[in-house]
Amino acid sequence: MKKFTLIIALLILSGTVSANLVGLWNFDGNLDNDLNSRSPLVLYGSQDISFDYDTIAGDSAEICSFPAFANFSEGIGMTNESGLLGCTNYTIILDIKYPALNQYAALFSFGKNPGDGDFFIKKGEGIGISGQYAGTFNEDTWYRVALSSYYTSDGNLVWSKYIDGSLVATQIILSTYINRMAIDGEVKLFTDDADETAAGMVNSLAFYDETLNDPTISSIGSASATGIPDIPEPASIILMLTALAGLLIRA
Repeated sequence: MKKFTLIIALLILSGTVSANLVGLWNFDGNLDNDLNSRSPLVLYGSQDISFDYDTIAGDSAEICSFPAFANFSEGIGMTNESGLLGCTNYTIILDIKYPALNQYAALFSFGKNPGDGDFFIKKGEGIGISGQYAGTFNEDTWYRVALSSYYTSDGNLVWSKYIDGSLVATQIILSTYINRMAIDGEVKLFTDDADETAAGMVNSLAFYDETLNDPTISSIGSASATGIPDIPEPASIILMLTALAGLLIRA
């Protein structure tokens, strides 16, 4: 029994080490996906974006500047290449800056309402939706924002909301809204059907078709010129696996 228990523990731990990254965009003069053979971002509408440089944490970074998109026919599309339609366990992370904020600035829209933004920055109140906002998001400041979602046994979604690696709040998305908040073919960025948008800059964007936990998101920290890093194997997990392997051999 001891050996069986240790084997199960090893399998569980080893299965939680690598994050399933299905899209990474670093805006190095284009909208290309940094993962080979994966789809680029798509620009919709007649407004232009531009590529320039800005300073993040003291270092120069190539960034994409985008306008205040006028309606849901405009914006930037992020293709869901996970192969999972109706994806409810996901994480989206981006390094973002708004030189000036309107009352609301839409970050993500899952496009099923139709076109209403589903995750916003609210000036002076942080990030969220439906009156549930938390965290500090100031104008003219770079932040790393993360939204991590998972499906619960009672049929709801739990959204965990992060700024610079710190959990600022969790939010329950009731089952009646799951179809709206699940990811199908595409997520649209920085757009909203009621023009609740603002001109901003983005340095890096990552999409995972799994729920990243608090320690993992904390480990990648705040916005940086080099963009969202690869998620390494945590040293503590490696040490634990080594210790368990030693116990298994001696058992």
